[in-house]
Amino acid sequence: MTDQSDPLLIPFLQATDEEEVDRLLGQLLTEVAQPIVSGIVRSYVAGSSNYSERDQLLEDIQNLIADATVQILTRLRQLKLKPELGTIGSFKGYVSVTAYNTCHKHLRLKYPQRARLKHKVRYILTHKRGFSLWKDDHDNWLGGTADWVASRRVRVSTGRINQLRNDSQALEKAGLSPDKIDYDDPIQVLTAIFRWADGPIEIDDLVSLTAELWRIKDHAPQSEADADLSSFPDQKERDSSSEAARKIDQRFYLKRLWEEICQLPLEQRSALLLNLRDPQESSLIAVLSEIGIATVREIASALTLPVERFATLWNDLPMDDATIAQHLSVTRQQVINFRLSARRRLSRRMKTLGKPF
Repeated sequence: MTDQSDPLLIPFLQATDEEEVDRLLGQLLTEVAQPIVSGIVRSYVAGSSNYSERDQLLEDIQNLIADATVQILTRLRQLKLKPELGTIGSFKGYVSVTAYNTCHKHLRLKYPQRARLKHKVRYILTHKRGFSLWKDDHDNWLGGTADWVASRRVRVSTGRINQLRNDSQALEKAGLSPDKIDYDDPIQVLTAIFRWADGPIEIDDLVSLTAELWRIKDHAPQSEADADLSSFPDQKERDSSSEAARKIDQRFYLKRLWEEICQLPLEQRSALLLNLRDPQESSLIAVLSEIGIATVREIASALTLPVERFATLWNDLPMDDATIAQHLSVTRQQVINFRLSARRRLSRRMKTLGKPF
């Protein structure tokens, strides 16, 4: 199927030497994929208007870039090993879609009420007469009245929109004070906003303003797994309080275990993590990432590996002792000894916390 593949991928798909495969894979990730992913993630997250803490914004950007990179790496490995599963006609297009989907999922889970509001606003703009949603010359999504699209009306600044959020007199003048408008009628609210703005509004500014007017606010969880835990109160018929408590206790245990693993000497934690597996012989590192105990970037950091390098190892996990030995430049027996020492230390530490290991 290489004849249907993006020309960018053909050298990688046709390579047979393992070192050449790894070199071309790294090239695709670092020279093609990551600049696209980084640009999309930074633009999407930084423009989401959800962050009051700069450190949290930067951390989320780094985590999302790492997660999207791993997804792309996994797909490329699949293409190489199982070409019958299909091909990628446009690699850059696939990378862009993966990056956007990663961002969408993250923000949807972290800010569920805002995500629903944004969907509602976009639906009104695209389905109700007189409104429109379009992209400007810089690929920013704008909302406004349909006649502004053809006239290429200049976008209203975020500062002006913030007047409505911070100035009660501006809100009164716009006819958006609670005594003048029915907040339960979103079309009436959007009409008043556009009349006051007299120009198109960037979609995230518009969503932030409507969220303020409707007093919609998310209490953001620390991770996607925490987002799942936050649903316990709404599932009383399915989950008993004891079951909820058990899940929270398990999560607390795993968090403490991860903290203890990070305290191990590098050789011990590498021997443990790179070989970590469940009863079905699948890697448990993936589970740590999926349930939010540790991000891909944090796991890579614990192994003192660049994210790009760790991403190339992802599909090879869990590793056998001989491969780990080669990775650490030690003998196979030393790897076994490192892991045994790690398990003994973790057993002692978790026991002092009243938790078995």
